[in-house]
Amino acid sequence: MLNRKYLIHGVCVESNLDFPEFTSLSTGCPDIVLLRESSHLACLSSISDATLLLRGQYPRPLGGIESFTYYGFPDYYLATWHGLCEFQISRDGSRISCRPWAKVPWSDVRPFLVGRILPLALNLRGTLTLHSGAVLLPNGAIALAAKSGTGKSTMLTALACMGYRLIADDMLAVSERGVNIQVELGTSQVRLTEESLRFLRSSLPPNQKIESDSDKVRVFLREDTIPADPMPLQAVYLLNRRPEERGDTEIKTLPPKEALLALAKNVSNLILMERPQLSQQFAAISRLVQKVPVKTLSYSSGIETLPAVCQALMEDQGIRGKPEGQVSFGVGV
Repeated sequence: MLNRKYLIHGVCVESNLDFPEFTSLSTGCPDIVLLRESSHLACLSSISDATLLLRGQYPRPLGGIESFTYYGFPDYYLATWHGLCEFQISRDGSRISCRPWAKVPWSDVRPFLVGRILPLALNLRGTLTLHSGAVLLPNGAIALAAKSGTGKSTMLTALACMGYRLIADDMLAVSERGVNIQVELGTSQVRLTEESLRFLRSSLPPNQKIESDSDKVRVFLREDTIPADPMPLQAVYLLNRRPEERGDTEIKTLPPKEALLALAKNVSNLILMERPQLSQQFAAISRLVQKVPVKTLSYSSGIETLPAVCQALMEDQGIRGKPEGQVSFGVGV
């Protein structure tokens, strides 16, 4: 039964699943219908007729190997995480079907749906999505883009503790309105390691909802209402965490050509796209780097340097002094 609607990265999603991290909607025509199914999504005998698009594996954070495969059918994509779940995504991105395998908890499936499959559906609809998070500053949004494990979510949480509003954690949808580059409202939660949570817990706003989520902890940061309309993008920072624990924080603005190449590495699902979609995505990136500064943010790996890194970000955006908010990082570590 479809009884829930959400604003997810600028589109209305109707679903039989619960997504407390996204903004609920009472009305609206759905752009994407998302269903949890109980039966297999594709007959295995038909796989031989499909186009193999992508196959790979990587170590799971809690041990073991995760294998995944993407297939292309005439009318849809099929994505499988072997032993966990499978997804079917229509070619126009308007419908997603999800089926967890028997006895697999929903907390193990949710990261794949939110982090991999929803971005693909948005890409198929023509939206540029970055492996990035963002916070809202007084003059607009700044995006933090990085590979997994770089500390992006930890830094976003630290900025939220300083009083800035979280827009997105792991995936950011970029839109264009006239000559302006904007970002869409995404999730109200971050996924943190236990180490990051210990360091930041004393600075989190009160009455935070914290839930276990596979290998990390989900922390809901945004209880108040922030604008649902797209917000202007002021800058993109490409995070570069140095292996050493000492060293000054360094911010450099990239020339457009370097910015284009660097940012392309953070675009979701390029390997799955066909030529028209690729052309559209690269054109969108090109317009972005011409209008929005793209900068590298290099910093040392020690978590105790986080407050200084956040302060350097604020100063780069012309913000002096400390905003309202609790910033006693590290208490109780």
